[in-house]
Amino acid sequence: RTSPLVDAALAAADAPAADQITSLTLRSRRLTTFPRLPRHARRLRSIILTRNDIAEVPDDVAASAPALSTLDLSRNALRGTLGVSVAAFTRLTALRLDDNPALVALPACLGRLAALRELRVARCGLASLPVELSSCVETRVLDVTGNRLRALPAGLFSPSSRLRELWARDNALASLPPPLPDAPRLSRLGVGRKPL
Repeated sequence: RTSPLVDAALAAADAPAADQITSLTLRSRRLTTFPRLPRHARRLRSIILTRNDIAEVPDDVAASAPALSTLDLSRNALRGTLGVSVAAFTRLTALRLDDNPALVALPACLGRLAALRELRVARCGLASLPVELSSCVETRVLDVTGNRLRALPAGLFSPSSRLRELWARDNALASLPPPLPDAPRLSRLGVGRKPL
């Protein structure tokens, strides 16, 4: 459910002038569904929907925002496996899903997000990460703090990886995958109580 005020604003934006909208921010609006995006919002680059009660991302949302580079759904009610529709945002550079404790899995198709530079999924219910995340070689920041992870995909540390920061504190990690020396750009690593 979206509020009548939000519905009215988005309906008004559903005109050719909506093509000028580059950012949509609806924080703490008690939204229970992802807002219907204006049809003409082809320049929309940022959607910030933090501190709501959104449970899922609709399948057709990517068609309305093909230029989207930032999607922030932190502190919502996402549950189960994140919808594969997120992988349709081919220009996505930042995906923030922190503080969604019922989110237990990420889809393998996230590996298709070739431009992804930042992935934040701290304090969710993740028990594993898809191996395909290793295909996101542009990723600079990965924050998986406070999940139930026992292992990390080995490919995260490949020589082609641009990973600079890895935050994986408060998980059940027994060790890091070899070969850590092959990650020449990694400059911040937090896997215990203090960053290494």
